[in-house]
Amino acid sequence: MGADLAMHFPQAHAVWDRHEVSPLVFPPPVFTDAERQAQQHALTDTGIAQPAIAAHSLALLNVLETVGVRPDCVAGHSFGELVGLHAARAFDEDTLMRLAARRGELMREGSGVMIALDAGMDEVTNLLEQQNLGQAWIANHNGPRQVVVAATAEAGALVRKHATAAGMTARTLDTSAAFHSPLVAPATEPLREFLSAETVRAPLLNVYGNAAAAVHPVQPAEIRQAIAEHVASPVRFADMAHAMHADGVRIFLEVGPGGTLTSLVKENLSDCHAIALDRASSNGVTGLLDALGQLTALGVPLDFAGLWHGPEEPEPARPAMPIMINGGNHGRSYPPTPESAPTTPAPALSGTGSGSQDDETLRAVAEAQQEVARAHAAYLSMAEKSIDALTSLDPASGHGLGQTAAPSPTFRTTTPPPAPAEPPASPEPPATSEPPAASVAPVTATPPEPVPSRGIEELEPQVLAAVAEKTGYPVEILEPHMELEADLGLDSITRAQVLSALRPMFPQLEGMDRERLTPLLTLRTLGEIADRLRELLNAPAQPVTTAPDRTIHRHVPTLRRAPAPGSAMQGLGTVLVTDDGTGVAEETARLLTERGVHARVGTAADITTLEADGLVLLGGLAETASADEALAIQRDAFRAAQAIAPRLRAAGGVFVTVQDTGGGFGHRDARRPWIGGLAALARTVRWEWPLAAVKAIDCQRTNRSATETATALVDELLTGGPDLDVALAADGTRWTLDTTEAPEPAAADDRAGDWGADPVIVVSGGTGAVTAAALRELGSRHRARFVLLGRGSDREVDGLDQVRYMRVDVRDGNAVRTALADVRQQWGPITGIVHAAGVLNDQRVEDKTEGQFEAVFSTKVDGLRALLDATSEDPLRLLCVFSSVVAATGNAGQCDYAMANETLNHVLATEQNARPDAVVRSLLWGPWEGGMVTPELAEVFRLGGVDLIPLRDGARVFAQELNAPADDPRVLLTAGRALTRLGEATNG
Repeated sequence: MGADLAMHFPQAHAVWDRHEVSPLVFPPPVFTDAERQAQQHALTDTGIAQPAIAAHSLALLNVLETVGVRPDCVAGHSFGELVGLHAARAFDEDTLMRLAARRGELMREGSGVMIALDAGMDEVTNLLEQQNLGQAWIANHNGPRQVVVAATAEAGALVRKHATAAGMTARTLDTSAAFHSPLVAPATEPLREFLSAETVRAPLLNVYGNAAAAVHPVQPAEIRQAIAEHVASPVRFADMAHAMHADGVRIFLEVGPGGTLTSLVKENLSDCHAIALDRASSNGVTGLLDALGQLTALGVPLDFAGLWHGPEEPEPARPAMPIMINGGNHGRSYPPTPESAPTTPAPALSGTGSGSQDDETLRAVAEAQQEVARAHAAYLSMAEKSIDALTSLDPASGHGLGQTAAPSPTFRTTTPPPAPAEPPASPEPPATSEPPAASVAPVTATPPEPVPSRGIEELEPQVLAAVAEKTGYPVEILEPHMELEADLGLDSITRAQVLSALRPMFPQLEGMDRERLTPLLTLRTLGEIADRLRELLNAPAQPVTTAPDRTIHRHVPTLRRAPAPGSAMQGLGTVLVTDDGTGVAEETARLLTERGVHARVGTAADITTLEADGLVLLGGLAETASADEALAIQRDAFRAAQAIAPRLRAAGGVFVTVQDTGGGFGHRDARRPWIGGLAALARTVRWEWPLAAVKAIDCQRTNRSATETATALVDELLTGGPDLDVALAADGTRWTLDTTEAPEPAAADDRAGDWGADPVIVVSGGTGAVTAAALRELGSRHRARFVLLGRGSDREVDGLDQVRYMRVDVRDGNAVRTALADVRQQWGPITGIVHAAGVLNDQRVEDKTEGQFEAVFSTKVDGLRALLDATSEDPLRLLCVFSSVVAATGNAGQCDYAMANETLNHVLATEQNARPDAVVRSLLWGPWEGGMVTPELAEVFRLGGVDLIPLRDGARVFAQELNAPADDPRVLLTAGRALTRLGEATNG
């Protein structure tokens, strides 16, 4: 902030020299993230931030003074009002800096939060009144669709909740307190006392105030009072802008960091010119000169001479060279001036035929002096030529002082050999009348022509327009430096929508390789997107494949023996170990502490009170007597992850889930299946918390003691490295979970045709497009009767000969039991189950409510429980669930869906052991066409290189899988790319 101006204009540099804020605004380079975060945190402290903003504003005012910019009136937003009073000469520069420091110190002692709402003033006022939110106040009215509410933390949560329910966009601002509200009123009196000792004069210009939205009073006492009360008074910026417009103001020049006020003026006033001196997307000098150019074009007289006046050239230093003083050069300057350079020839030595001793001595001295003079002359000539050579180097040639290649000493110059002659041109291929052989490869498109180089200024408006179109944010408030997630709250789906909107603007993107487009989903700011687009559009074109890969890849889970790599998980600091009830937690904490990691045993409720930066969940080792107890542990794990999510997402740390499902994630000695979804929680949060180290451990207990189990866990934490899925068998071996691509099944399984004479197959979620297509294919191969359970409409599924539709909530065990009893009376016993019901509600762990989690989780898990309980006495020959690849890879926003489907995978592994004569399949599908994948989510997958499974192909594969032999019921089915990169594609 302000560095560019300070380095180029002495008027700006002088401000930073006069005040002691530059070490904080321009801190020295550091080497660790912790040091960088400390520097950033220091600058966001209001006690430092306000003086820093004041200094930057003063630097800009100095430059404006140099070019002759003279305002007719001034105004500001919040702290900016004080800068405006200084610009009107109400107080001097030093008073402004002292006032900024004191005001910032007092305001940081407040409490509460501030929430920006994308709504009108009347809507927000009605919301606060209707919900009786007495601890929430309107703090800023910035524009027609921008109101900021200040509130206590509790009231702020209610404001967000009710505003979201009312269709408003709510965003919590990064402030240390609820400014401009009664919560900071205690700062008023101390600030008034401070001002009583400062010199305040009547302003020379009209100063518009935030609180009254009118011109400030001119009496110094009234100005002091207004400044003191300003901290707790609402900012009526929109009304103030209209008041200035009514008084004839048509050109607004923003002085200070960023261009937020420029956007607000444009949002409020359509027939005015608003110009920002500082733009985050460009160099500070560029932004300043661009703004001055706009003022000139609007007829504002400026004098640029002051900007081009450089410092006086210093008197060149005289060369210094040690020379022995003797009678010949004593008292003479060196080097000699040009006119005195020729020396008078030495008189001839007179003497007789045999020279005297004195003559010989003088002759020797003269020769020695001449030798010294020749050496000095040679040295000066060499130095002069060296300087000429350096200054003559052409920077464009790539040879200059910036080169980093090590020089090699050269003692003689040789003429380089002549360059070899150019090779003869390749002969043209002979013409042929035969067409080329038809290729079976996908069609390759002609590379698009590279577009001319386009500046960032041309791309940014189009990026901002696309964001405004897809998010509803007014384009005027969008700035290139805004972060997509932190400032705008954009998830991966909305990012994909934005990129889709950009395609018509840049047709070259349509055929571009996915590997080049995928990084666009991971960029942090709007400016970075514009930069990346410029790189892509100006890069050399590459051939692209126009035909998507719709091949359905088939993978099976694989356990691989893997010794520990020997490195500890990164981020192990203070660790909270949750109690498992069997003594393992206490031993784990003890062993970690002995080995240098501070650890303690606690509950998930302790997360909010302890300063732990790591969480090891041992609930998956607890003894459970029922499925209900096991599922309760999974729900507790979600709550624990939710509690620690803000900390691990922002600063990193360690998150570990531990379960005992046989030491192989259900692939070996499958047991305790209803607890199996814990690992999927870890797989999901690794995408949501990129700074954290995450691990899922399946630790087989069998007869191991608490100490032995804890030792295995601690060894894994301290030597297991970054491996995500780790299985620790009771025999001491260590395994990691991977996948292996498998060929499409060919041989039929004899069990598949033995579903009974008239099989009755119960299907949950059967009227959805995906399930309906699968059932039609199955019905074409097997004579079966289908019972479709669902909560939706009684939409018929074409192509099924015998079908019953029953409106049932599959989670309701009693309702399912009653419905199937009626089916048995009409058609006989149930012989097959296909559980395909499911819902999605994507939210990050920390934003997901328990109700949202439960709706997704219970539809899958409780639905399968209800179906199995209701058919416990039936001769099931087919048991199939529609699972998802997110159970294996994780996916941001889908912890509930991943955990539920992984639980289903574990349950079917145990069911296969219990039903050796039945076909048991857990199909972990990738995204389907026509399923729950919205067009926006499909765009995310497409950019990541994951194609959607076509309905017809997916249905065919579904029927094939039910006729194929399988040692493991789980199979992963995706289109477009190998599964090993699916997690990367779906999570950016």
